[in-house]
Parts: sequence; C-alpha cells; structure tokens
Amino acid sequence: MVRVFLILMLFPFVVMGQGNRTSTALNAGEQWLGDCERVDNVPAIVVYAKTDQDGALYAQFSHNDDCENVDSNIPFTLEANQNEFHRITVTRPYFRMMILNNSASNQTYLRAGLLKGDFQNVTTFGNSTVSQDADTVLTRGTDFDLQVAQGKRRGIYLINRFGQNTDIDTNSLPEDLWGGSGVYAGFPGVTATAENVEVLSSSDQDDSVADGTGAHTMRIWYFDTDFKMFDANGDHLYTDVILDGQSVVDTGVSALFVWRAAVLTAGSGNTNAGVITIRWATTESVIFQTVAAGIGQTRNTAMCVPDGFKGYLKNYDASMFDTSVANEAEVNLRIYAESGAISAVRPFAVSNSNPYVANIYGGLEFPEKTCGIMRVSAVDNSNASIAGQYQLILVKQ
Repeated sequence: MVRVFLILMLFPFVVMGQGNRTSTALNAGEQWLGDCERVDNVPAIVVYAKTDQDGALYAQFSHNDDCENVDSNIPFTLEANQNEFHRITVTRPYFRMMILNNSASNQTYLRAGLLKGDFQNVTTFGNSTVSQDADTVLTRGTDFDLQVAQGKRRGIYLINRFGQNTDIDTNSLPEDLWGGSGVYAGFPGVTATAENVEVLSSSDQDDSVADGTGAHTMRIWYFDTDFKMFDANGDHLYTDVILDGQSVVDTGVSALFVWRAAVLTAGSGNTNAGVITIRWATTESVIFQTVAAGIGQTRNTAMCVPDGFKGYLKNYDASMFDTSVANEAEVNLRIYAESGAISAVRPFAVSNSNPYVANIYGGLEFPEKTCGIMRVSAVDNSNASIAGQYQLILVKQ
C-alpha cells in the first residue's frame, strides 16, 4: 500500500473532462456549452482551446449539479490560431466550459477540452509572446516598451507618430502638424462610406514603368472598411503600390483611414522626386497623407484608435525650428470622437528656445474609433516650422 501511495504522489493524476470536450467548429456568432460536471474531487483544472477565429472562452463554476446558477464566470480572450490554455484552482463543486465565436466568419476547426487533476503552475520560455490573460510565471527583467515593439506582448502595439508643418503663418491659423498645409482633411469619420484609395505624384520622375529617378513603389498602411488596422494574425494591414508619375494609381484598397506611407524602391534619386498625395478616389478632398519631395515617408501626427482597441497616449513633445526671430506658438491635441464631437485638450506653449515635453503617468486613455492630431492654434510670427511626436499604446479589448 505504501508503494502505491508513493507512485500516485510521483505521478499526479490527470483525467479528461468528458462532458467538456469538442471538435465541432462553430459558425459566426454561435456558442458551444459544455456539460455540468463535478470537479471538487481534484485540486485544479486546465481548460484549453484552439481555433482559427477570434472568440472567447469562459470557465464557469457553480454550486449546483446542473450549473443553473453560475457563481464564477471567468472570461478569456480566444485569439485566432493561438494555443489558449489556463490552469484554474477549483472554487466550486461543478464546472462547465463555454466557447463563443464572436467573429464574422465561420470556424474551420475547433479543438477544446477540460483536464482535471493535480497541475503545477503554468510557465513559459523566456522570449515567448505573452497574451494579456496568459497564465505566466515570469522571472526575467522586462523592458515593456521594447517587448511591445518586438511583438512579445500579444494584443498590445506601440505606435510612434511624428509630424511636421514647415510653414505656419499668423493669417492661416489653425494649422495641423502634418505633411500638408492648413487643417488636416483626412478624418472622414468612422460612419462614412469607405472609398478606394488612390496615389499620385507631382513629378513624372516618380514612375517605375518609365524608370524614373524618383520613387518607384510605395507601401501604404491603412484602416479597412470596418475601421480595423490589423489582420487575423495581428499584422498591420498594408498594400504596395507601383507609382505612375503624375497619373493617378488606384490602390484597389477600400479604406476609412491611411495612417502611414513610405517609399519602398526608387531610382537613382533614392527617394520621391515630387510631392506624393494619398487620397480617396471619388471624394478627392479627403487627403490622408502627403509626402514632401525628398522625404520618402509620411510626417503626420494624425492617428486613430482602431475598432476593438483602446489607446493610451504615453508621452508627446513639440519643437520649433525657425531661428530667424524669437517665436512662440500654442499647440493642443485635437480629438475627434466616434460620435463626431470635437475637443481641444492639453494646450501647451512651444518656442524656438524651449521645446515642450509631456510624460503622462499611466497614459491618457482614448476609446476605439477616436482620432486625433496635434494642432497649432496661435503663433507670434509667420513662417514657423513646428514638429510634434508621441507614443500611442494600442491595447486589444
């Protein structure tokens, strides 16, 4: 008897929960509910699931043997094509799983189940990508910003934005910090009907077909018709465009916002020869980006929080570059809410002798589908050149 007892201690038991196991894929919007089964005869359980669509996994504990009253309902985000698993200490006599496919597409596979037994804490290897709700025992020192930039914190993205307006005059205010002049015209609103995006240059040298000396191809990063900026794998949505000089090129992409663009390949000039404009194909007044000649990428403080995310503004700063005369300007954050309401927040002064730097403890929170830009509302003297930049953390909800 003693020997049997020792074997059980050395090899903890694991039992499959038969009533909470499925391999039947769910259609869009459907849910699967497991059977109510007893778990108070084990110290812990492990729930696991893997599927190709975003959804949710719920661990439900109950005092009743029919789970009529769910007293503890623990939610977990179920990300597409990710190995989801969680160790949970038993807190009620009975348990069941629930899985929801809350995406717009049908699952092509689903493998989910319950293990009952004596489990140790779940750990992960040092350079793994960690989900926000993952069971993890971390003993490494971590640099949060670096890990987010490296994609090691799943569901969290670091967006660095920089913009500059090189000619701000007293008689043209307000002006925004972007690659064009005057007020930015690239926020059509999240309720607008998306249009195809087109690209053109002010120079015929930005032409791949004619082997121009300027830019040949560009990459454009955008928000789709549902105001999403990431694909199912968590990668940025983008498209590559072959330029045709001053002729308009239809990107074939329908978008509600274009937040970044950069030259990919170029001729002997190594960058764009003319001003490149990125706009809607029909409503040409909606101009998302302009890339100044010789710059090669967008310089624009305009940004939006995509659908399904919250944004946290960590820090921002601004500098004035003209030195011909003492100059000072008033700058603020221009915020566009999903409802259409507009507000000017956090005004500050910047001069050519004193830049402005703001660090926000915990970050300034913005809900999904909020857009914003840095705006100059007052300036002492014309021909001011002002640049601003900030860090925005996007957290998946």
